[in-house]
Amino acid sequence: MELLIVTYHYVDDPKKFKAGIYPISPEAFQDQMEGLSRTHQFISEGDLLDAISGVRPFAKPSCLVTFDDGLASQMHFAVPILEKQKIPAVFFVTTQPYTSGKAATVHKIHYLLSQVPAETLKTEAEDSYKKLTGEILNWLAERLREAEEWYIYDDLVTARLKFLLNHYLDSEKTDHIVDDLFARHYRDGEAAFAKELYFSQNDLKMIKDNPLFAVGLHTHTHLNIQKALESAVKSDITANYSYLSEHLGMTIRGISYPYGMISETEYEKKVVTIGKELGLLYGVTTVKGVNTDLTRPFFLKRLNPNDLKEELE
Repeated sequence: MELLIVTYHYVDDPKKFKAGIYPISPEAFQDQMEGLSRTHQFISEGDLLDAISGVRPFAKPSCLVTFDDGLASQMHFAVPILEKQKIPAVFFVTTQPYTSGKAATVHKIHYLLSQVPAETLKTEAEDSYKKLTGEILNWLAERLREAEEWYIYDDLVTARLKFLLNHYLDSEKTDHIVDDLFARHYRDGEAAFAKELYFSQNDLKMIKDNPLFAVGLHTHTHLNIQKALESAVKSDITANYSYLSEHLGMTIRGISYPYGMISETEYEKKVVTIGKELGLLYGVTTVKGVNTDLTRPFFLKRLNPNDLKEELE
């Protein structure tokens, strides 16, 4: 068995952004879909669930196309290509933008990096940290190595900043610092930013009504499950599910873990119980690789556009 799962985030014109967001262009996205069509059969979420249950195993090399975050650029540029080529896809959506007009912290970081030099943001983040804690941020050598290993496509300063905010600091400190920087550099207000960045309600309804597409969980707030407390994870996943399932009437069967990684220990402690309660049947990570079996359906591997480019060459 060979199951390739690919994941996309921003699909847009790369010339619009200096750094931080790194979108794949619509033209490159179309080229990847055409390249995959020559080597794999595209499958739907339903096909994946049939294979997991053993009803219908994959006879040919197969590919599942996925999107994280529910970004408007996916609707504007990727969905028309998918519809034209009749390619199924799963969209893993955060729901906080619809209930409170708030954007995920990680997306505010992406925006800041696309507008402000990373060195400037790093200095401002350290200043904000000092004002918040009264302490000077101490970068240890092993943390520098972790940053480089985690963000292999970024320069060192950008990697350090992303690692600092996404993984090193606790979420409360990160949110405070990012909100401080975002208020300095984005003047129109967070609600306007969220409205422009994410799917609209009509977009979500269109995806729901299109038989090619399925929707999955990505937590309510784009929560870092690996770092968060068990109670916070349960609350966040439940809120995500409730909005999509109960408010919009969607059938939800899968989850994409924000930041892409989750250990066996953290999964067993924080996700397995609530996953069973909600009827979840699979989970996708950003661990790189091709799936050769489905014995661990909540730890499915995925490739990003950069990985896929190498795979198709």
